[in-house]
Amino acid sequence: MTEPFIRYEIAVREPHRHLYDVALIAGGSFPDSVEVRMPVWSPGSYLIREYARNMQDVSVSDPDGRALRFEKVSKNAWRIDGAGRGFAFRFRLYANEPNVQSPHLDDTHGFIHPPAVCPWIEGFSDRPCDVVLDLPDGWRIATGLEPVEGTTDTFRANDYDELLDCPIECGDFVDLRFTARRRPHRIVISGGGGLDEKALLKETRKIVETVIDFWGGAPPYRHYTFICHVFPGSRGGLEHRNSTVLGIDSHSFHPRKKYEDQVLTLIAHEFFHTWSVKRIRPAALGPFDYGQENYTRLLWVFEGITSYYDNLLVVRAGLMPAKRYFKNLSAFIGKLNQTPGRLRQSLAESSFDTWIKFYRQNEHSPNVLVNYYLKGMLVGLLLDLHVREKTDGRVSLDDIMRELWKRYQADGAGIGEAEFEAIAAEVSGLDLR
Repeated sequence: MTEPFIRYEIAVREPHRHLYDVALIAGGSFPDSVEVRMPVWSPGSYLIREYARNMQDVSVSDPDGRALRFEKVSKNAWRIDGAGRGFAFRFRLYANEPNVQSPHLDDTHGFIHPPAVCPWIEGFSDRPCDVVLDLPDGWRIATGLEPVEGTTDTFRANDYDELLDCPIECGDFVDLRFTARRRPHRIVISGGGGLDEKALLKETRKIVETVIDFWGGAPPYRHYTFICHVFPGSRGGLEHRNSTVLGIDSHSFHPRKKYEDQVLTLIAHEFFHTWSVKRIRPAALGPFDYGQENYTRLLWVFEGITSYYDNLLVVRAGLMPAKRYFKNLSAFIGKLNQTPGRLRQSLAESSFDTWIKFYRQNEHSPNVLVNYYLKGMLVGLLLDLHVREKTDGRVSLDDIMRELWKRYQADGAGIGEAEFEAIAAEVSGLDLR
C-alpha cells in the first residue's frame, strides 16, 4: 500500500467573478469508499455559516482522469466510490463576503479562509497536507503556514487543524515587518485609508512587546502575521495560533481617539488570544468538530476577559491615556446597565447559546440576552479589583491568567467548565463563589 497524501490546489483565474478553482487531491491508498466534508463553522467565530452553500460545479475523478461515482449525502458531505487509488475532488467556490470569517476574491486581492475553502477527508484529518497556489502575476502571499522548501507557492500543514488555523492573504499588499522579543512579525495590509504606516508599525510592535511581557517567557510561535483588511465598513477580528485577521474600517485611523478605540485595542485583543483561547482553551474547543456546534459556557472568560485586557494593555503600552481609559470604562458600564437582557441571561448561558442568540440577533434580543464580551469584560474588572483589594495588592487577575498559562501551555488538554473559578480561588487564596 502507498502512504496516503493530501494536497489542495487553489487557483485564481477569474477574480472579477469572485470564483476560486479548488481541487482536493488525494494520492496513495484510501478505502474504496470515502466521505469528503466541508466545515460548517470557523473556530473563534461561533456561528454555523454553512460554507458548502458557496460551492458549485463539483466533480470527482480518479488518478487517470476518469470520472468517479459520487453522491451528496448531507448538506456538507459527499460520498465517493472507487477512491482506493486516490482521487481529485474539484469544485468552484464563490467568495464575495469581505469579512474575517469568510473567503474573499476580487481584482485587488484574495483572502483564503481555509475552513470555508478546504474540505476534509473523513478519517484522514491527522495527515499532513500541502497547499499549492496558482495566482495572478505580481501577487504575493502571506500566511502562518510554512513554505515547502525550494518553493514560493506551496505550503505545508502538519494536519488539518493546522491548515484551518492558517489563513492566507494574496495580492499586491503593503508589507511591513518588525522584530519583537527575537521573533519576526509581519503586517500585511490590503485596501487602505488614511493610515500612517510608520505609526502603525511602531505601535503594533509596542503592543506586541507589552502582551508578550504580560505572559512572560518566549512567545509560543516562530513567526507571526497580522493580516489587515482595511476597507470601508470592515470590522472585527479572528485569532489564529500564529496570525490574526483584522477587519479595519478605512475611516478608523482619525481622530486619535477613534484609532485607539477601534484599531489599537483590536490589535491587542486578537494578539492576546494567541495565549488565551488558542492555547489556554476550554476543553470543549478541541479537538474540533467542524461539522456541528462545539458548546462551552466559558466564552465570557476567553472573550470577555480578553476584552478587559485589550484596553488595559494599550494603556500599559503607553498608547492610551489613563483618563481616556476610565472614560471608556464608564461608557461600557453604562451600555451594560442599559441592556435589559442582563437581568435574564447569565454569562454562562450567553456563552452556551451564542450559536443561536448572540450572532443571530433581532429587535427583541436586547431584552433577553447579555453580551459576553461586554459583561465578561466588566466581570474581569471586578474580579481584578476584588482580588487586589482583598490581598492588599499581592495578587491580581494578571497572576491568575499567568497561572493558567503555566498549567495549560504544555499539555493542550484544555480547562474544564468549572476550572477557571477553581484556579482563580487557588491563586488568590480567596473564596470567590
